[in-house]
Amino acid sequence: MNLAPCLKQRYFDEDGNPLAGGKLYTYEAGTTTPQATYTDQTGATPNANPVVLDANGEADVWIDLGLSYKFVLKDSADVTQWTVDSVGGLEEDGPENLSVLGTVAANAMTYALKQADGSSDPSTSNPCSIRMRSPTLANAVPEIVSFQEAASVTIPNTATMGAVSGVEATHYPYAIYDGTNKELAVCGTKLDENVLHNTTQIGTGADSDSVLYSASARTNCSIKLLAEFKNTQATAGVYATAPSAGTGHEFVPDLPPVFRVSGGMYNLGISAATTVDANDSIKITGASGGALSNQNPGYVTLPDATAGRLKTFKVTADVTLLLTGIHFGQDTKGDLTDQILVVGGINDAGALKWGISVQPCSFLVTTSDDETAQASVSTALKVLVNTALSGTSLFTPVGYFKANFDDAGGAAANLWAVQNSDPEDIVLTANPTKYTWTGNAANPGRYGIGISSASVGTSITSEADVDNLSQAITTKGGAVEIRLIAGVESTSAKIGVEATTTAQDLVVHFRFYRDSTEITQEQIRYQAAATDAKVLDIPAGSLSLIDGIRAKLAPGTYTYKITADGGGSGTIKVVNCHMVVRELT
Repeated sequence: MNLAPCLKQRYFDEDGNPLAGGKLYTYEAGTTTPQATYTDQTGATPNANPVVLDANGEADVWIDLGLSYKFVLKDSADVTQWTVDSVGGLEEDGPENLSVLGTVAANAMTYALKQADGSSDPSTSNPCSIRMRSPTLANAVPEIVSFQEAASVTIPNTATMGAVSGVEATHYPYAIYDGTNKELAVCGTKLDENVLHNTTQIGTGADSDSVLYSASARTNCSIKLLAEFKNTQATAGVYATAPSAGTGHEFVPDLPPVFRVSGGMYNLGISAATTVDANDSIKITGASGGALSNQNPGYVTLPDATAGRLKTFKVTADVTLLLTGIHFGQDTKGDLTDQILVVGGINDAGALKWGISVQPCSFLVTTSDDETAQASVSTALKVLVNTALSGTSLFTPVGYFKANFDDAGGAAANLWAVQNSDPEDIVLTANPTKYTWTGNAANPGRYGIGISSASVGTSITSEADVDNLSQAITTKGGAVEIRLIAGVESTSAKIGVEATTTAQDLVVHFRFYRDSTEITQEQIRYQAAATDAKVLDIPAGSLSLIDGIRAKLAPGTYTYKITADGGGSGTIKVVNCHMVVRELT
């Protein structure tokens, strides 16, 4: 029995909550006949049918590669959420441990099947495996075709394959299988893989770009496109110039629709890892904890460069991102506990990149904000990436994790420790929107909050800027909330006024500014009896404002600040306060 990698996914109800207690029924494709799935890759223990989801809406479901399934998901009250029929094993369309090498010798062109390393021939211990449709047209049941020895196809000297001298031509190597013989063939045109094909024996007269050629003529063959090679020859049919580096055919598995959504993943997991200090890194790895490889691939679906389309990437190696040194503007501003960081996939012009951000949603990352050096991740707009981006690209969340941040007192400055003791510490989800960055980040932009510098305390008797209560934010045109909050440094945060004369009427004015424009002012008045103490203190959170409600703000960068004066009646106090600005989305 060959089992597909772990089908572990968090399922949600229509309100976006984990489908706790949900039931996943598994049947033979097109029927209501129950069909077993398994608890792990050994296939020793069948799951109950239905599989009951845990409190996180998750379950371990391994499916038999040789079978086709129908899945029906219901909630705990047996209300159907969705039905997906004719789900095959993960490898239905994909090869394993496979590449194609194109070479020239004696004016002939040869395409050879190689292992994934690009140089080793297939062997019994390291075969090249391809899941192909059966060559029996009547049932079309897929089969795994395993190449265990060298295989190649050679285009001889003078065989033009329909090419013209001096003009670029394309060759498409195919795997073919007639039920007995498995070998390579080549054609100058892409062919329909859903039907069976006959091949023509290749020779010096192979001059058509639409004929499928193989070493021996075969009939009723299933085919699978393996690669695409460009070549330009000065004289058509005289192969003196090697082909350009081949482009491997993109083998995207026939994933169930639940994985064909932006941020959807198959056999991928996130785990804490140690590079230098305990749990100082995050690792993208196999769903069951096993290392990703050609034999144990994962898949992630991200938005394509073409609007409205998706692209699925195959992941064949673990990716580890060291967190030590990143701070998102939190440097020197204190430690954090259980800070939420987001893991995202990035489609960089067709290349898969991985990133770490504090933004809990999709957003465009510019080349000025992607960083491969941890210390350069210095604002909440920055993204730590495993490889530099070639251009502005979309960051798509696939999960999040909690980590403790040691500002300066640990083994290293800006040291992170990924938490992994609770199921909520590391979660796979394409929509971590209920979690937000809570650190004291400077200039976080649209998706986070900005908090002014650390604790402030001031005494002023005429209008003046309140020390440190100034914060810049870059917006996309939404309304902006400005609010005073208590600082984390003290529980004595307050604003107020204390009389310095015998006046019994105490007044304090706080004015809000966007750049040099006064938005509004708040007046706080206290009329004290002659015998009362001439002191007024109110909570820091009493002052707030939303800018851009009556008149829409244009996208741009704005600096907000607060000024205060006591109207000559007393001395203003602002103690242990921060000013928060955030764009409302």
